[in-house]
Amino acid sequence: MKQLYKVLIFMVATCAVAGHVEWSDGVRQEGELQAGPNGVLRLHDGVRVREWRLEEVARVTLRLEKGRLERAWRFVEAGQTQKEEWGEPYPVAELMADVWLKSGTRVAGHLMSTTLYLDDGEGVERVVVKRKLRGAGGESVDDLRYPVELVFGGEVVDGGGWRWVKSSDGVLGELAMVSRRTMNSAAVRRKEGGWEVMLEGGDVVAALRDGKGIRVGWRGGCDEAELARLRQGLVDLNDFFDGRELVAAAVDEDDKTVVHTLLLLHRVGKTTLPARASQPWRLEVWRWRLGEGDDISAVRRVVLFRGIKGVEEALPLVRVDERLVEMGGGVPEATPP
Repeated sequence: MKQLYKVLIFMVATCAVAGHVEWSDGVRQEGELQAGPNGVLRLHDGVRVREWRLEEVARVTLRLEKGRLERAWRFVEAGQTQKEEWGEPYPVAELMADVWLKSGTRVAGHLMSTTLYLDDGEGVERVVVKRKLRGAGGESVDDLRYPVELVFGGEVVDGGGWRWVKSSDGVLGELAMVSRRTMNSAAVRRKEGGWEVMLEGGDVVAALRDGKGIRVGWRGGCDEAELARLRQGLVDLNDFFDGRELVAAAVDEDDKTVVHTLLLLHRVGKTTLPARASQPWRLEVWRWRLGEGDDISAVRRVVLFRGIKGVEEALPLVRVDERLVEMGGGVPEATPP
């Protein structure tokens, strides 16, 4: 039956390219990606719907734009405005997408519901990408599972948006970059002696992962009072990741009510993942807003690295390395496409 399903998929798909899908729980699947019957990706950029053939796209990233809990409801009486709620709250999430084209252009917006198929050599899995997700009663927003990155095979054409970044110490691991100014992540491609990076925004955080752990170039700091507020904010946080390590923090130089943090988040409690590696972790940059008194709120978050480990396995070693600060500074602010 699986082979028949596989044959049918190949009949309707217009093209297949080598790539991978990375999920919000840290699982990564590699194989050949194919679009659905129409063979295109469609995105609303806030003004109009844009459309590309799969072979034109290099990478798609998705991030949480809005998340909330809702409850089912009904009108108490027909024709009246009074509502009655019931059942456990359920999570609703809306996703923002960045589409990176092979021409070197990045376009942000809301991806229209898209169906892809991933062939890993053993079978074909249907991957549905939606703008809006809804979970089950009793779940949280972080329990929702969705693709966070889809990478399609092929080289990106050189364009004005790419910047060259040289290794600070000759180590060429996996590079990730985030702009604290725009809270965007970078598209990165490995080149001899370094990497080429496309990133919109300045105040860049560079992170390098190799066999020894993860090193991060982090600039700036906080005083003890601000750190205490951040630690309390992490304690009060209602999040799927119940293990939270504050690695570094920095007050924004232009707005003292804004603080950025480097957080190593991991799941301590049980998960629904059946595999031996069942505990997701993430290294993220968060933006916080400091209000009056003790008021503090997390307003944006973006992932540097993610993974999944066994219950008894150690978390990756994360440390701040001043040598990587210069690497982040080597990526000037780009003009938005």
